[in-house]
Amino acid sequence: TAYSYCKARRFAIKEKNERPCNHSLGKISRQTILTMKATDIKQHEIVATPIPSLNQILGGGFPSKIIIEVAGPPASGKSTLALQFIGQAQRMGRPCYYADAERAINFVEFATNIGVDCAALEYDKQPYAEMLLQNLIDWASKNKNAILVVDAVGSLLD
Repeated sequence: TAYSYCKARRFAIKEKNERPCNHSLGKISRQTILTMKATDIKQHEIVATPIPSLNQILGGGFPSKIIIEVAGPPASGKSTLALQFIGQAQRMGRPCYYADAERAINFVEFATNIGVDCAALEYDKQPYAEMLLQNLIDWASKNKNAILVVDAVGSLLD
């Protein structure tokens, strides 16, 4: 499995075959992304991202009830994309949870500038991965059809 780094929007998508496409986001295609999910996207409600060209490639946005991994080098915009998506989901009335494992930014200021309603966001920053994951599981069991972000999964292992 390779990672394609998409410079136009600075995110990476895991894919089986790199194939050039005519989209401005680089060497990915809607078909490749759908294959990556290994499920029928039509069975899931679509939550649009605030990036129209990404929505076009994804078939309208991110499908609900699916784990989506956004990968890329440090400072490539992964957290920004996640927070933009949370802001969009909040405007749709979705409950949102942000597990901050990296603790690398002044979260409230940064998230507010992106358009996140921090008063309505469940934000969790714990010193230990076990505590963070337990809080996430507890919150998820009480909030169905919610958006959960773990930033960044790799930091849980440090």
